[in-house]
Amino acid sequence: MTSVISHKIAPLGKVEYNEQGILIETCLGLCKGMVNWSEIDFCCITPAIEKRDGEWIEFRGQALEELQLVFLRFAVKDRHELWNESSSFSGYRLKKLLQLSPLYGANEKPLPAKGVFSFYIKLESLSVETRPFIDFLSTKTKFDLICYP
Repeated sequence: MTSVISHKIAPLGKVEYNEQGILIETCLGLCKGMVNWSEIDFCCITPAIEKRDGEWIEFRGQALEELQLVFLRFAVKDRHELWNESSSFSGYRLKKLLQLSPLYGANEKPLPAKGVFSFYIKLESLSVETRPFIDFLSTKTKFDLICYP
């Protein structure tokens, strides 16, 4: 297993997942920022996946290798703390890139501290195969559902 997993994001940026957290790099490296795993509450993967008999599969039974695009949403424990850490100019640009929005509860009201940021991933742009990527994520954070956009 490689120590860094990466994929591209638009425009001209990339995301790296490593032992410390998620490193977001934009504009050909002009802006970088890290969200530590300790700041992430859970991850929601769309389409939903689950582990059956030790294998990751999509909820309809489709193999992961057949997927082309996934949508990852990361719920952070305290978006205000993340904003406070992003006080520099590059941190401000990171904050804009993440588009950190409030996480809503079951009563359709925003939770006071929690927030969400997301990435679309073309699986062909991952630096590793899909299964090792999902395995890596599952060791760093739990998987859960986000039902509100």
